[in-house]
Amino acid sequence: MINMVTIYTVNIATPLTETVYESYLQKIPQDKQQRIRAFLRREDAVRALVGQVLLHSIIIDSLGIPGKALAFEQNAYGKPALMNNQDFHFNLSHAGDWVVLALDQHPVGIDVERIKDMDLDVAKRFFSAREYSDLMAQPETERIDYFFDLWTLKESYIKAIGKGLSQPLDSFAMIFEEAGISIIKEDKQQWFFRQYPLAPGYKLSVCAALDDFPGEILNKTQTELYNDFIRLRDRW
Repeated sequence: MINMVTIYTVNIATPLTETVYESYLQKIPQDKQQRIRAFLRREDAVRALVGQVLLHSIIIDSLGIPGKALAFEQNAYGKPALMNNQDFHFNLSHAGDWVVLALDQHPVGIDVERIKDMDLDVAKRFFSAREYSDLMAQPETERIDYFFDLWTLKESYIKAIGKGLSQPLDSFAMIFEEAGISIIKEDKQQWFFRQYPLAPGYKLSVCAALDDFPGEILNKTQTELYNDFIRLRDRW
């Protein structure tokens, strides 16, 4: 069972062989197969596929639910959840060479982004006035880095609350203080945030309902993920 926030990462820089790709694909639900086959770019399909295999293998292993019995539902905003299991929450994200997964007994959100040069005018559209002011107060050489700090934190929050982009990104503000990361918003529900180092050029942020974060994230190599898949294949 999952009794605290748990974070898994998988690096997918090494391409999947066609055999492994098809083996994975055949084991996930038909609707997920169709969505993955619809991707135009192979790298997008691989990210989505590895995320599903990681999630399913952990559910099968930790909850003891056979793969064929797994059923998912979505809320009104499209956030998926494991059906008939209110104590298991998950959230996936992927970017570049990384797939990441957060699990908890309570709502949780995770976001990973690859840092890249961009026009920071986008912050005027999507960030609160407070966040934009804080961003522009950073030394010019540090603004892109700070932008992705804010972006991943904000994404992790809207994913945790399960409203997606129906929650305007400028309707709340992420604040960095000596005591840690906090959020300014209209309602009083408390949320907690943590950032983890992942790899150069990436930002990883997590939002959770309780301040129960692990000291470290759990990295699964592609070999470990495949070995788990093989070990559990009779239960898929």
